[in-house]
Amino acid sequence: MQPDPLDPNFAEATSLHPAVVPVLVCVPPNTPTAEAIALMSEAQTSYVLITQQQRPIGIFTERDLVRLIASSQFAPSQPISTVMSASVKTLCTADIQDTLRIFQQMQQHQLRHLPVVNESQQLVGIVTKESLRQTLTFSTLLKLKQVEEVMQTEVICASADTMVRQIAKKMNEHRVSCVVILDAGDRPVGIITEHDIVQFQTLGLALDQTPAQTVMSTPLLPIHPKDSLWKTHQQMNQRRVRRFVVCRPDGELAGLITQSSLLQALNPAEVQQMIELLQQEAEQLRTEHQALLEARNRELRARQAVLTEKLKTEQAEHQKADDQIRFQAGLLDVVAQAVIATDQAGYILYWNRYAQTLYGWSAEAVMGRSILEIMPDLKAQAKAAALINRLRQQEVWSGELLVQRQDGSQFPAWVVLSPTCNEQGQVCGIVGIADDISDRKRLEAERSAADTALKLAYRKLDQSHEALESRVATRTAALRQAEHRWRSLLEEVQLVVIGLDLTGKVTYANPFFLELVGYTAEAVIHADWVSCFISPSERAQVSDYFQQLNLQREIPSQHQNTILTKSGKERIIVWKNTLLRDLQNNVIGSMSIGEDITERFAIDRIKGEFVAMVSHELRTPLTAIHGGVKLLSQGIVPSQSDQGQALFQVVVQSSQRLVRLVDDILTLERLESGEYPLHKQFINSQTVTRQVTDALRVMAREANMVIEVCDPGIPILADSDRITQVLTNLLDNAIKFSPPGSTIHLTVESREGQGDPHVLFAVCDQGKGIPAEQQPTIFERFVQADQTGNREKGGTGLGLTICRNIVEQHGGKIWVESRLGEGSCFFVTLPIEPSKTS
Repeated sequence: MQPDPLDPNFAEATSLHPAVVPVLVCVPPNTPTAEAIALMSEAQTSYVLITQQQRPIGIFTERDLVRLIASSQFAPSQPISTVMSASVKTLCTADIQDTLRIFQQMQQHQLRHLPVVNESQQLVGIVTKESLRQTLTFSTLLKLKQVEEVMQTEVICASADTMVRQIAKKMNEHRVSCVVILDAGDRPVGIITEHDIVQFQTLGLALDQTPAQTVMSTPLLPIHPKDSLWKTHQQMNQRRVRRFVVCRPDGELAGLITQSSLLQALNPAEVQQMIELLQQEAEQLRTEHQALLEARNRELRARQAVLTEKLKTEQAEHQKADDQIRFQAGLLDVVAQAVIATDQAGYILYWNRYAQTLYGWSAEAVMGRSILEIMPDLKAQAKAAALINRLRQQEVWSGELLVQRQDGSQFPAWVVLSPTCNEQGQVCGIVGIADDISDRKRLEAERSAADTALKLAYRKLDQSHEALESRVATRTAALRQAEHRWRSLLEEVQLVVIGLDLTGKVTYANPFFLELVGYTAEAVIHADWVSCFISPSERAQVSDYFQQLNLQREIPSQHQNTILTKSGKERIIVWKNTLLRDLQNNVIGSMSIGEDITERFAIDRIKGEFVAMVSHELRTPLTAIHGGVKLLSQGIVPSQSDQGQALFQVVVQSSQRLVRLVDDILTLERLESGEYPLHKQFINSQTVTRQVTDALRVMAREANMVIEVCDPGIPILADSDRITQVLTNLLDNAIKFSPPGSTIHLTVESREGQGDPHVLFAVCDQGKGIPAEQQPTIFERFVQADQTGNREKGGTGLGLTICRNIVEQHGGKIWVESRLGEGSCFFVTLPIEPSKTS
């Protein structure tokens, strides 16, 4: 974890002095030691601060890790608090003064790390020898001193075959931060530092079985005793290292120079004296320069116009050159060959995209490294070194090399190497173009040995290019086919598919969604999803869900919400959401696939109403039967009395009501299963309407209603009992749901002038009507026009479903037309001639 740079305490500390830098790694005291070491390795720092409530309570450095490894007491799971250095010297922000005071305090206490705290003792930053060295501007003093004046001549060394654990013990025994590795001739060939030990421990290397020569840092950058400290300071900054091995011209070890050596060279008194001398020289130079500047200003004004015009021309040329360079760099990144550029010494300056694919190394991993470092094979290294020397003579080379990838696999490559020259014609770098010729080499082995090597090479190269073009064409066709297949799937699937960007704008909507909501694609694309399509009561919840999804929080990938159609209706959708990512694996939006479960909710509501119906329709008659039988059986009410006879009548009516309920359910099941065949015969429509009206006229009279019939008498082919059942059910519903004093109309008419001749029955009442949203489901099971749930009109909700089944078995249709407050009309059509369905 790191402190927040926006924290006011941290901002105050860093503004007081440039040597105060952020704390790269700080952990709580219960953190396992192995985890702390891993964090230290990942951040590439030499320390871990242990904090509690943002206050430093200890520090663990690379030297502490070396001490643990050397003593063989390292336990990865033990808390960091058991191995840290508990006595931590700190620097309060109020005590921060000039750089020399901080330097003297670190020298006095022999500190390499100095945490900075505020007045509340909370951690806000840290001063290290490296950050302190970065702030020193005494370049003149450093230029006047040589490396041999401050280098350490007593250097701890080890042979190349020494195991890493023995080297760690040497570091701990001599309390040094590094060990120089010598070859058989006692010449330095590498170095292992405390930071390297941290990396080895993080990688889990077997330190008892790993010799130094396999993991040491090599080759060593040559630093000589006569070099200036300023040059060494610049090299440390450029290479980002903390120490250099000092060698004599003959390659013998001379000593070691570290950041501490540079800091020790800055004697405060000498620095102050140098500053005063420089100030005097600067004042004298300022006076001389002022006179020269006045003379030069007059000359410059005369040349200003000419130079300005020339500068504009050069800027235009430079801009054109820069555009050309960017264009060429873009071309290099798309070619199907590895393009690598290095400086004259072989350090990598450019690594194109195909090189990453071919060698397995990313550009970030190889930039600034020697080309020899990524060639572990010694023969390949020797050949590459020879080619670099040859190219320095401005020769162009092309040929075959056996190259090794990052994963250790090898492949033959055809390489073309060319030197690059500066404006003076001097070689300043190397450009190499490489291509994997594994396929060509495999084909060469199958060719006849009679062909010459040159013809074979060119012929196979052509075949390789053709095969490459063929593979590209095949893959392109496959990609296009896959894209077409997925797009066709999205266009045809009967599910809602919506794509959103990170701002919540719609980037894709499939046709099924457009048809569902009634909008065009132009109206939906780029519209805000939450504000335009989500119900106001759910907008906050849906907006928060997608924010959490885009942040990759642990939330369910499936959720449910209501969307609004263009007409204002709500549809219930259950979604499955997936994040969309770009080639760099960055989240760029989301794709949601949803299922419209509005009808499923309606079915669940119908099931609930069915439960209510069963509770009412079964419990009510059963209660009446049970109560009446109990009163009669116990003799509480004499069976021969008027009250007893009335109870018998109640029991009989309740029993009949139960029988009707069971009959309706059984009838519907038989109709739907095909176990209830029709017995069709030619009948007169008046026979059916007269039978129905005669049976219900008494019921209508009791309800103070009138049934009017208009039937000219039309012959039809139908099952008389079933059609009678349909009309009886429709008239019975009309009587139930019409107010007293109403007139119910039953009409029959023939429609033979159209393409499908049929008889039309119509039953119209003057009731309260049926809402438009209920009309599509009125013929479903257990659905009644009375949706209040109290079912005061009685009934099972199966009558209209039975009517629909009977009519459809006759090859006819049934529907309703209704307006609230004006009544309802139920229509039934039956074909005059036998239909294909019959």
